[in-house]
Amino acid sequence: MNRSVRHHERGAALVVAVIFTFLAISGAMLFLDRTQVELRDGRQKAASVRSLFGVHSGLARAHLVINEEAVSATSQSNQQNPALVDPEVADGKSFVPGTNRMVEVRTVKPNDQFDENGAEIAPAGGYEDLPPNWFVLESKVYEPLATLSDGSTKGAVKLVRQYVRDGTPLSNNFVAVVDDDLGLGGSPVNPGKPAEGEIHTNKHLYIMTANPYYAHRLMAVDGVSYTAGAVEEDTVYLHPENNFEADPLYLPLPEHLTSNPDPSSPDDHLKGYAEGTNPQSVWLNESNPDYSISMHGISDASELKMSAGDPDIDISVNFGADGTGPSEGLLVEGNVDSELVLDGATVQVKLVKADDPSKWMLVQGLPTPNNGVLFFDTADDTRRTTLQGEVSTRTTLATTGNIDVVGSVRYFDDEGDPATKLVYSDDIEGLDESEYGLVDEIDEADVIGTTESVEYFANERPYGVEPNAGDGFYDGDSVLGVVAAQDIILMSDVPENAEIAGAYLSLEKRLTLEGMGYDSNGNLTYIDGSNDFYTYNGARSSIRRFGGLISFKRPATAVVTYTGSFLYGFRRGFSLFDEKMKQQPPPFFPKDRRPQYLGWELKDLGVKLIPAD
Repeated sequence: MNRSVRHHERGAALVVAVIFTFLAISGAMLFLDRTQVELRDGRQKAASVRSLFGVHSGLARAHLVINEEAVSATSQSNQQNPALVDPEVADGKSFVPGTNRMVEVRTVKPNDQFDENGAEIAPAGGYEDLPPNWFVLESKVYEPLATLSDGSTKGAVKLVRQYVRDGTPLSNNFVAVVDDDLGLGGSPVNPGKPAEGEIHTNKHLYIMTANPYYAHRLMAVDGVSYTAGAVEEDTVYLHPENNFEADPLYLPLPEHLTSNPDPSSPDDHLKGYAEGTNPQSVWLNESNPDYSISMHGISDASELKMSAGDPDIDISVNFGADGTGPSEGLLVEGNVDSELVLDGATVQVKLVKADDPSKWMLVQGLPTPNNGVLFFDTADDTRRTTLQGEVSTRTTLATTGNIDVVGSVRYFDDEGDPATKLVYSDDIEGLDESEYGLVDEIDEADVIGTTESVEYFANERPYGVEPNAGDGFYDGDSVLGVVAAQDIILMSDVPENAEIAGAYLSLEKRLTLEGMGYDSNGNLTYIDGSNDFYTYNGARSSIRRFGGLISFKRPATAVVTYTGSFLYGFRRGFSLFDEKMKQQPPPFFPKDRRPQYLGWELKDLGVKLIPAD
């Protein structure tokens, strides 16, 4: 049967195609018992805090203070919380209903000093060591024991402190969809740990397939239902705080990439962070002594323009305000397509004339920003930037156009050890975890049978195992954020077993597969039967995600029919949430307006003198 006939016969199947965000991880059941125990312990701990210390209402009040700023369309796009500007946002006392306990709540700026009743908190050194966008919610509970003649009171004092970031980085989400329903075909977990990262949709959540276990926190604004083999009575939610009437998640507007409508912080945009205050322009000439530059079909960068009216093509490096530090940003400007290859501490950028791929300029050896931004200002949102390579820095890549992923994107440390591994289960059977670092990975070119047992795990050194050079475990601190104003597309020339590490954010479109088309409502309407993702023409074995995925429309890494038959894309999916995405998100990665609460501590400060008001 020829390809065109097959494509037409499959046409009817497109009407009932189901788009999966990801497929269930093979072997996840092995970790569910421990996950349930840890989640249960967390619930018990939280309940004991509320009952023993009576501070729930106090912290709730502080949370409300942070959120009290009215949210307009502008403030949503800015992702800011102006209420946190003053050192003392909340300062007041109230009684806990039904008790004689009095609660005092305040929000502490990082540069505040400890009060006389406080105990030092992590990180060592106190509030001043917290990053600038972090605060501490503090709630004291006074339980009066005796009243003295001067009106003062002696009483037991208990304290709760909780760290809060002034907005929740969107990388905190394992999967999030803003303007579409979301279908789930399984909920993966990190080995031996509760599942991290939220799964959120601003619309309806569909639980799909008979896989019954869902370990992540599930959030939906418009309810949940069950389809494609899933039934409610057989579905097990492991997380204690799912919410199917949640508040919506907001993405910044695409214009936020190059400008900020808030006049009080005009430099707060990703292009601004890439450019810096003292950008050093790269001389785009083959005689450049600092970088390797070659050309084909042109003699000057201006010949890559689409029209004379296009902005000048330019590459600049941000070495910090004094121009001498390590690279904090890299800015590429021009109405051109680009090919980006990440190579650890350096990157190569190929600028290609949009209507003539035979004309290009290749710039090699550019410094990869560390704790900074690599930005493509394309001047035309139809322009495309291809992406692949190895990451060893903390970088956010952003573009005003589209991202095409043409190869794996993976984290490696200085010794060449990968942050994650995909291995055959037989290769680790009987091994101690301390030996996993030396187990060979499955080659990216291998075709994995659908019945072959494989394991995908974070290649981190097990607790208690001392670092040892050559032990194969990952010792890096890489984080990648990818922000596209338009689509992020996985191209069919990715390897058989591809991995995309990082937090991927599409502000107006989606992460999807090459060769798929959608109508204005986001419904799948077209599949290219000649594309290599097509099931009879070499569909890829597997896709691995290490990080997060946030998009305006519903993402897709595979297409199946309502009967569960595989149709298009990757046959198998494996996913891990990178825990660094919560506490150490990609540099300047966009934030939702909601505060992020992390890391709290409890203190019994003993009997103290409480002065009279």
